[in-house]
Amino acid sequence: MRERLIQIVAAAVCVACFAVGPASARSAHELVFTRHDGLSGAGKTLVAWIERARFHGIDLTLDPPTVDWATQADPRDRARQLDVERQLERALGRLVAELPAAPREVPIVTDPQTRFYASPDSLWRDRARPDPAPEALAAAREAALHGHLDQHLDALLPAHPQYRRLVAAAERYAAICAAGGWQPIAPPRTKKRRDWVPPPAIAREYQARMQLEGLYPPPGEEPSGVWDEATSRALDVFRAARQIPRKGLDHPALIEALAVPCETRLATLLLNVRRWRVSAYRGEATFVEVNIAAQELRYVRDGRLEMSQRTIVGSPRWYFDDDLQRRINVRATPVLADRISRIVLNPIWTVPSRIARNEIDRELAKDPSYLEKKRIRVVERNGRKTYVQEPGEDNALGVIKILFPNQESIYLHDTPKKGPFTQAVRALSHGCVRVANAVDFGMRLLAHDDASFDEAKARLWIGGKGPIIYNLAAPVPVFLEYYTASVDDDGVVRFHPDIYAYDAELGADVTSR
Repeated sequence: MRERLIQIVAAAVCVACFAVGPASARSAHELVFTRHDGLSGAGKTLVAWIERARFHGIDLTLDPPTVDWATQADPRDRARQLDVERQLERALGRLVAELPAAPREVPIVTDPQTRFYASPDSLWRDRARPDPAPEALAAAREAALHGHLDQHLDALLPAHPQYRRLVAAAERYAAICAAGGWQPIAPPRTKKRRDWVPPPAIAREYQARMQLEGLYPPPGEEPSGVWDEATSRALDVFRAARQIPRKGLDHPALIEALAVPCETRLATLLLNVRRWRVSAYRGEATFVEVNIAAQELRYVRDGRLEMSQRTIVGSPRWYFDDDLQRRINVRATPVLADRISRIVLNPIWTVPSRIARNEIDRELAKDPSYLEKKRIRVVERNGRKTYVQEPGEDNALGVIKILFPNQESIYLHDTPKKGPFTQAVRALSHGCVRVANAVDFGMRLLAHDDASFDEAKARLWIGGKGPIIYNLAAPVPVFLEYYTASVDDDGVVRFHPDIYAYDAELGADVTSR
């Protein structure tokens, strides 16, 4: 209490020194970030946050005179001190308003003009900057007065650990770019010999590049020039982190990935920071997350990764709309949030009308016995012909379907065609998400939902003639999101294919509003 009184008295004495006019009307409580001879401790903390604001997707800078004053304040220039104080307070308001996540409320992100699925960036790119709530700004100023501003602002950040990892990765790549980045590596002429070993000059190029991205040990030392196991391992990690097949040094996808400029990688990281700020995730400890761009599923239970699976997502089939002057994705998997509430073994597949029209009718025209071969029957519903495929191992949904209620009939499911899961890029479906080991995943969900669940019996029922339905007592949140950058648990930065060209929609400056 005594220290608090000393702070107030000191600030009051400082204000008393100001000339009449606007300065004399300001209260002692407002002088939080400046002193007569420069920045206060809280001011230095705030300036540090302002300098790092761009890594949180916030366009916030100080004007040059303020920067000059912060480094060499003139004790006699009281008016300038007040100007700096006001500017810093406005900056604090921006941080308080924009640092917290703004979880989207819409279940499925759609484009009102086309009714097709839209990029998550449509939720923030045209949005006006929010104003800080008076109570939130007052709490931040109070934290500054008590020396806790850094902790207070840090606590405002989105809760998911992936957010902080992306911010840290963006800071690291910004430093790499500031130091000159990297140059593309020309593909070597391997002459297609299996025993070919890259010579020292080529080995050093790859080693230096892998070092920059933290993949080749030891960091900071001169590359050896010897193409050793550590070099091969680093390049394999690089390929996996960009979903590139493990093939030769002259593979086009590898050459293209190595040529992407540092600044583009940094922009991608910053864009995905923005996407995390509008994610529907609200700090749930148990959830299922599908990264559409990565074509991967993660099941997290009580804050711990329970299972990860490869997935197959909607294909990037598209057309160009002349009226809207933009690309329209017709089979995209939507960005959505819901709750897994039902699991069906031996599902029946009711064929969506667009698949019936574009595929089954064409196959039937070529082969009149197609329906019989695929065990598809025709039923009449509301006066319309509908195709229904009976349960079985050849069913398009496989032997298990994992449902969450949504008007688009999007769900997770098995598939009889397992081969595509080995591909590096797996955007092949009509919109639903196929899961590599869907049965194991479904069984894990059911076992966690009901301690009495008999997995052995359930597995025996798989392959039966009729559907078996399980309703979850505690529905599990599921998030289908689109992140073209992520950071693994071991710190490897991954860049995923922009399969629906959502990144490309924003142009070169993907961090702009």
